[in-house]
Amino acid sequence: EGRKTKEQDSKKNRRMRELAFDVPSSVVRSRCSFLVGGSTVVGDVYRPKEAPTPVPGVVFGGPLSSVKEQSTGAYGSALAAKGYACLSLDHRGFGESEGLPRQYEDYGRKIQDLEAAVDWLPRADGGDPGKKGTAGG
Repeated sequence: EGRKTKEQDSKKNRRMRELAFDVPSSVVRSRCSFLVGGSTVVGDVYRPKEAPTPVPGVVFGGPLSSVKEQSTGAYGSALAAKGYACLSLDHRGFGESEGLPRQYEDYGRKIQDLEAAVDWLPRADGGDPGKKGTAGG
């Protein structure tokens, strides 16, 4: 009864995207997705518009129940303006990503999501496989 359905969660997420921070004109934001444990994880990739490839990459995972449209997206956008490729993701069970139960903190699962994202990012958009890392709360 107190749990949100994926549809309710998606409606909330769409509203949050309307309130999203400003992305600098020097940054390109694109949607991405990849599979982790049979569920689709959704994220936003922020890249500098005018940067040589490959560029170093950072994956951002948010604190507790945050989603990519909150702090991690703002951090990713800011670092992209400085020359990094950044991936801000919705962990499984949160935001636009699949996974049940919804809104359930599972640090083991979040670590798996981050590991998969760190592997995925260098393969996307000319990321540097030798220069990658994570940040988060």
